[in-house]
Amino acid sequence: MDWAVYLHPLAMLGVVGLGVWVFREGLRLRRARLGGRRADRRAHTRIARPLVLLVAVGYASGLASMTWLRREVPMTSVHFWLASGTTLGLAAAGMLGLWLERRVSADVRTLHMAAGGIGLLLALGAVLAAFAILP
Repeated sequence: MDWAVYLHPLAMLGVVGLGVWVFREGLRLRRARLGGRRADRRAHTRIARPLVLLVAVGYASGLASMTWLRREVPMTSVHFWLASGTTLGLAAAGMLGLWLERRVSADVRTLHMAAGGIGLLLALGAVLAAFAILP
């Protein structure tokens, strides 16, 4: 079962790639709004909703992988803390995004953008830090 320890890293690379796609869609919406044009936000929300769930599942699978497959203490690496920040940041961005769907507010939009951007930056940092803990 040595190959199973690579399932989490490979899956999370796909999830981070999906996060970059969501981020690009968000930037497209922002450019349109600042340019005074209307933009369809369905692609952004259609991809972002499962992204938040996939990040949460990936976070849990990383803890499970370290504990059961690798028999290591999971909460001691830099990767763990970056992944924790990623999960919190993207969960916050998701909650703020749901709020934005009900009531558009410049303040909430700014917080949504900041939380998502910080979450994605932390995710990219977690990818880099993961190389130090690969078997």
